[in-house]
Amino acid sequence: MKSIIREATIEDLPAIVTIYNQAVRQKIASCDITPISIEKRRAWFTQQDPLRPVLVAQGNGMGDILGYIKLSDSISNREGYKISADIGLYVDQHHQGQGLGNLLLDAIIQQAISLGLENLTASILSTNKVSLNLFQKYNFEEWGYFPSIAKLGENYKDVIFMGRRIADKTAIPNL
Repeated sequence: MKSIIREATIEDLPAIVTIYNQAVRQKIASCDITPISIEKRRAWFTQQDPLRPVLVAQGNGMGDILGYIKLSDSISNREGYKISADIGLYVDQHHQGQGLGNLLLDAIIQQAISLGLENLTASILSTNKVSLNLFQKYNFEEWGYFPSIAKLGENYKDVIFMGRRIADKTAIPNL
């Protein structure tokens, strides 16, 4: 399936919420317990920092939204951390395994570089082998491991904190 990657618009919000809520119900890629509403996500979307874009994969050029990827603050929203961003990547359950994760991750890495970000991170449940393999393919490394940090239903979940330096270290003084 041919897909284009583009910046998300407010009109994409219902599809973004539907896709995210699939992940909530599957308990593989989110630590939210209950589905979220469009209203709750509207506030998040309209207050996006320009350094924290949301991209969507749109099927057949003008078709349905098949997945999305977003940048958010990594670790903290304190000013010193603004050189880093955390990635959230979600693909519609009916379109997984078709390479959309690759397209979205590649696009957000390129955009992060153009925005002048220096580090990208992702917090991934240790049971989400597909996401771990995808991020490793793009040279993300394990920067941390958090055992039993989340509880989904009756199950405790470990989280692997993945990271990748995207800035040229030689261009940064005093390292």
